[in-house]
Amino acid sequence: MENEQSKGSPRFSILGGAIAVGVLALVISISLAGYQSATKDKKTTQAEKDLQTLKIAVMSYWTHHRLIYPQDVHRSLASSQPVVITSPLKDPWDTDSKNTTYGFVKAIDPNIGEYFILFTQGPNKDTRPRLNAASKVIEYSGTGIVVSNLPTKKIN
Repeated sequence: MENEQSKGSPRFSILGGAIAVGVLALVISISLAGYQSATKDKKTTQAEKDLQTLKIAVMSYWTHHRLIYPQDVHRSLASSQPVVITSPLKDPWDTDSKNTTYGFVKAIDPNIGEYFILFTQGPNKDTRPRLNAASKVIEYSGTGIVVSNLPTKKIN
């Protein structure tokens, strides 16, 4: 009898160990996925806040500088009066990789006039906003976020 029990015990221990390792691997993979999701959500929330702040800063600049939009969002806004931002805001997805800030486009349309677009390309770097002149709307697709002095619309 003792011989049979001692033969059975090592197999049970190996099987138990394999199950424990499998469960541990599952828990780690679920935790890692949750961490990555939380990090992405944190970046998205920060980008949304930053872009709204930049929109306010651009509009403030326009109001206090004879209805002219700033040249950029990394130097002009941080040194303008009144102070809305004190230093460039860093885009978590590095849209403007030269200046590590958000994308900024200012342009003039003959039917709309001057407008600006602030954006992040998002985690997949797949967002390129553009003006739909017919509808006077800034359209974009992808994982990024876009704000403007014109209405914006995410398209599929």
